Amino acid sequence: GARLAMQLSLLRAAVLARMGLPSTDARLDSATLNRCVNDALHAIEVIDDWAWLEAAPADIATVSGTSEYTPTAGWMRTIDLRVNGRVPLARRDIEDVDLLLGASGDPVFYAIFNEKIVLAPVPNSVLTIKHRYIKTEPDLSADADTPLLPAAWNSALIVLAACYGHRILNQLAEAKVCAEDFAEWEARLKARAPRASSSEGGGVAQG
Repeated sequence: GARLAMQLSLLRAAVLARMGLPSTDARLDSATLNRCVNDALHAIEVIDDWAWLEAAPADIATVSGTSEYTPTAGWMRTIDLRVNGRVPLARRDIEDVDLLLGASGDPVFYAIFNEKIVLAPVPNSVLTIKHRYIKTEPDLSADADTPLLPAAWNSALIVLAACYGHRILNQLAEAKVCAEDFAEWEARLKARAPRASSSEGGGVAQG
């Protein structure tokens, strides 16, 4: 049958077991293990635009004369932006979009800059723009919390979290073994895990 999502308390125990440590080992307390698990989740989330991290589209309501908009909390990467269901806005570098900020009208282009969405031309009316995006994995904190990462990839998460745990304990040889194991899991993820539906308009936050 399908694997069940592991709660954070079980993930902590699995990480200790992968490290060959007893659950009573005081060197890695619950808070430290939680950090290892969350750091591993965030490392996996940036490998690709995973299907399980595709958020429900969010509405951006434009304001006449305003070109910059803050994405929804938890946003990591943009898949596309559409005005009234039309074709996606074309993504451009911020330098190209800056050249168009003197013009006004319905947006045709966008850029991502300083974690803002910059539209060009500058909207001159109230429009609803559908924002499809990839979200971040929420940090796990309560014992019963479960990741968005599908349970089929629990082992990848556990081995990477164990790698971080070994590094904290300065067990560099053991950390190297875990890192090599995770590299194999990463290859499987890239080969088999489902991606989000994509368009040519995707983009990452840029500083």
